[in-house]
Amino acid sequence: NGGPTRFVDVFNANPTTAFFEGDAGAILGGMRGIDSPFDMPFTVGLIPLFFQNVVWMNDAIVGAAVNIPARHSAFLDWPNYEVTFFCGFDQVTSDAFRGDNQAADVFGAATFIEAYGGYIEGGYAFLNDDTAQNQSYHNLTAAFTRRYFGRVSNSVRGIANFGQSGASPQ
Repeated sequence: NGGPTRFVDVFNANPTTAFFEGDAGAILGGMRGIDSPFDMPFTVGLIPLFFQNVVWMNDAIVGAAVNIPARHSAFLDWPNYEVTFFCGFDQVTSDAFRGDNQAADVFGAATFIEAYGGYIEGGYAFLNDDTAQNQSYHNLTAAFTRRYFGRVSNSVRGIANFGQSGASPQ
């Protein structure tokens, strides 16, 4: 170009994530001077949560999450599954509280199950209205993903909201 080089300052002091994560079993084992007695990953802070390939949840919330990893059930014929429990008290984004990400708290769980030749995902969340406008609601999700003929992957997803008793947001 031959023109002068310009510096454009794009610094943003607002963090998009800031969290601590660890493994409760490893921490406990380290404090006692023994090997980790169990696996239980957790996180706390401004945490990014992504569930159902970001179709159901794609948000960074101020809260906490704990995971029960790598379990199996011979009874249900599940070779691998895990469950994540989460809660959020700020930065919770929902169309029910449009424009106010401090209006609701969220409490929920999500699971990922490897079984029946594919992957099952499920979740439940309750959004509790902090504004006393009766906008609290329940949210359920389920999905099954499978690869066919070694080439084509297909996902079937369902998401349902129910239980909101207040007036619809404008």
